[in-house]
Amino acid sequence: MKKTLDCCPYQEDGDLPFTWIEDHCSICGSITPQLAIAMIQAGWLVSPLGKDYKCYIGHELVYFQHLSPSHVRSFLGLFLAGKVNLRKDSYILIAPFFAPSIKIVDILKSLTP
Repeated sequence: MKKTLDCCPYQEDGDLPFTWIEDHCSICGSITPQLAIAMIQAGWLVSPLGKDYKCYIGHELVYFQHLSPSHVRSFLGLFLAGKVNLRKDSYILIAPFFAPSIKIVDILKSLTP
């Protein structure tokens, strides 16, 4: 699985490019980065999955690889401002691969009111 930005994590070299069909990736099913950021801004629950490359926002799967650098900046800005509604009963909290310097302590701080 690729861990780079601006791609589909399941797209192999030489595959046809992925497309967005009704706000979902035609290969992996992830929602668009624009929709993911909009849902976070609207306060939807973000559920980490114990992986550094995906999460759920509401019931929608998000693969971080689809994010562009500007989406990453938006996500990190929301996170650092305490505006990401993280699921409070998550049993494993791992920082996203694009921001390994986010410490678990910072994530836990964001869970407190």
